[in-house]
Amino acid sequence: GVGGGELLVGSTGRLAPDKGIGYLLQAVPAILARFPSAGLMIAGEGPLGAALQRETALLGLEYRVRFLGFRSDVPRLLTAFDIFVLPSLREGLSISLIEALAAGNVTVACRIPGNREIITHGDNGLLVPPADAAALGDAICRLLADPVRARELGARAREVARVRFSLDRMVAQNLEAYHRLVSPRTAGARPDELVARGAVVGRPV
Repeated sequence: GVGGGELLVGSTGRLAPDKGIGYLLQAVPAILARFPSAGLMIAGEGPLGAALQRETALLGLEYRVRFLGFRSDVPRLLTAFDIFVLPSLREGLSISLIEALAAGNVTVACRIPGNREIITHGDNGLLVPPADAAALGDAICRLLADPVRARELGARAREVARVRFSLDRMVAQNLEAYHRLVSPRTAGARPDELVARGAVVGRPV
């Protein structure tokens, strides 16, 4: 149901308080004031789903905000987004953010510890202060106003995902961490001794 000329801002994730979706909704009026053809798509479900839809209605944004619910085709959605936004107030290492980078999305995310491990501001995305609807809106508008710059950031994002967050590299890093933690305590030990010590023993599958 999306028109060919519509500018799509998208977000995926659980609809929960720490995901900051309310701040993204509050940013939409300022975005629409500059880009009337923009629309927001939110994929996911969670305890705040109904409240966020009520807030959308109170803001008069039903015609520009779509709640998609749970989706099994997130990669397809990501390819349709012009901008991916992660307004989370707290994150570990966000899989949603890594997926967006891998899809080549230009991304706006909040400047919180987990996101700073993935996004370098101005290099492969933009970072804004958390819980700041005005800053979110301003960053989104800057990217919508400069599609060439947005494409450059998206291309760099895809490269960062390929180099730093490939499956092979992340598995190798996890195995290396396990070996560093376990090896000093387990050198030369028999399997029954490892079990008695409570050490973690992994076996390739």
